[in-house]
Amino acid sequence: MNNNELHCKQIAEDLATIANGNMYKCPECGELIDINDLADQEHFECKCGYKCLVEELEPLDFGKYFEDNLFDIEYAVDAQKKYKSAAACVAFGGPTIYIDTKTCAVRLWWWQDYAEYPLDEYTVDAIDEFFEELYNC
Repeated sequence: MNNNELHCKQIAEDLATIANGNMYKCPECGELIDINDLADQEHFECKCGYKCLVEELEPLDFGKYFEDNLFDIEYAVDAQKKYKSAAACVAFGGPTIYIDTKTCAVRLWWWQDYAEYPLDEYTVDAIDEFFEELYNC
């Protein structure tokens, strides 16, 4: 796998971890933490030096994730304007990255290079649920 494919894979894995309710975020630096990596630990120490009890960490949901990472949303709707899918731009310019629920993939463009990595069905359903609710607001 090249670096672009690895980048797509990491985003897909992070999204799956969020969908499963296992992603947390360091309140100091924003580092993403898979709570499964902290199993059997009482204390958490981030690379930035922040320390706390593991139980004090707050879970990261799609609302918080996209609040920090969303540049644009392209909605696909049917003739009755009912939500069908979304393509969320989470990086722009170098590289440009979309989380696309229609193609069920994280898609990346950087100059002439293109890479993508598939999202599992559970993660796509969770992301669609989030964006459908946002669309219907």
